[in-house]
Amino acid sequence: MQNTSAAGVNLSDADSRIDLGQVDISSTGGEGISLSNANQVGSFHISGGTITDTDSTGIHIGNVASGTITGVTIDTVLNGDGIMLSNVGDFSDDAGATKDFVIDGVTIDNVGSGAGDEGISIINGEAIRIVDATVSGTGGNALGLGGQGIDVDNATISDFGGNGIRIADSNGSSGDTWGGINVNGGTIDTTGGGFGIVFDDGPGSASGVTITGDGYGVMVYGSGSPAFTRVTLDNLDIDVDHVGVSLNQNGTVGPSSNVTLDDSTIASGTASVDGTGILIEGDVTVDGAGNTVSLQGTGGETACDTTNAGTVTGSIAYNGGNSCP
Repeated sequence: MQNTSAAGVNLSDADSRIDLGQVDISSTGGEGISLSNANQVGSFHISGGTITDTDSTGIHIGNVASGTITGVTIDTVLNGDGIMLSNVGDFSDDAGATKDFVIDGVTIDNVGSGAGDEGISIINGEAIRIVDATVSGTGGNALGLGGQGIDVDNATISDFGGNGIRIADSNGSSGDTWGGINVNGGTIDTTGGGFGIVFDDGPGSASGVTITGDGYGVMVYGSGSPAFTRVTLDNLDIDVDHVGVSLNQNGTVGPSSNVTLDDSTIASGTASVDGTGILIEGDVTVDGAGNTVSLQGTGGETACDTTNAGTVTGSIAYNGGNSCP
């Protein structure tokens, strides 16, 4: 389907299974594929193909119970997101053990130019898995995530205008990472962008992720008092020009928040940029061990910067006998 003045495929109020199979959609005046249900019923499936040169979001799915998007290439979205899911899935049926909606092996490139244009955007999603996605060339965040029971596995992310992965709203259990938003494995190149991963909310976790480039590593930001109670970071491999791990950079994490950093390698700085390994600002509870911090700079590099820290409970161990704070 080519050269349409509206959405390439426009569906609504589907109460059963929709299977588009392989798609070939280009040059649409609106969204590539649009499905919005009045109620959260039915399922939606795409098993490959390409969506190119859309004026708005490539695939926009709202209010479906389950579905799959597999092996699709989305290239050149003028305004909007590569893929947007809203009110999709159900965490309550089995606590997210079964992922209701799976995005598998998609390639997304050249999406929008504004800060709100994301490669994959999830709003109020539940029990969702994104696996082996390659996302680059986004005006905003490569991935913007909100909901609960969401896993991102082995993503390859680069060339973003905002941040690599932004956890905007996590609705999991306030007591732990149960039902949170979790990033497992994968690589993020921050060159020309901001942070590799930003936790605006929790609970959530990042494990086994490699973050490189001239930007920043991981930021646990928060908004509220507290915005979350637990974020766990472990086995991260961070090599960036600026801050490796930032806790509460200009945010309001809150004294009840808890951040754990374990078994991670942080390299920060260049010959002309003073590195900062771990930055703590505001009030927060921290924990962690087995971390390695290495720095470059012009003489002002800092492994642990607590200049603007408030009440910090606990400490993060690094380089053997050192602790932050």
